[in-house]
Amino acid sequence: MPCRKMASKGRSYAKKSCGVMAVLAVWVVLTAVPASGGQNDNATVLNPAYTIGIGDVLSIHTWKEPDLSLDMVQVRRDGKITFPLLDDIPASGRTTVELKQTIQEGLTRFVDAPMVTVTLINALSQQYYILGRSRKSGNTL
Repeated sequence: MPCRKMASKGRSYAKKSCGVMAVLAVWVVLTAVPASGGQNDNATVLNPAYTIGIGDVLSIHTWKEPDLSLDMVQVRRDGKITFPLLDDIPASGRTTVELKQTIQEGLTRFVDAPMVTVTLINALSQQYYILGRSRKSGNTL
């Protein structure tokens, strides 16, 4: 039902319904996933891996190596993080699995069979701005 027709049901109902429809429309646009990955037209991407971005906060733990674990590390503006013994590591544009593999490969020079876990704590790089009529304008995660 269009927003103008809803006005006949009452002003507050129309405002709430139009606001919900606007937020829903933004959500649909932002979460739309292309049906084709470009390689195979029959393939459907259902759950693309999250890509680490600038400003994201990560937790990196190395099993049985507390000195090689970081509770919270933020991806810098240059897209890198600093990790003990490995110095600067590119993180932006990678998935958590790719970053884990890079850290594990680097630590093999210092630790026998390192087991690393990379966890996304806060996705600060994924912010969206809502403009127009809404209850709360500005950025949102």
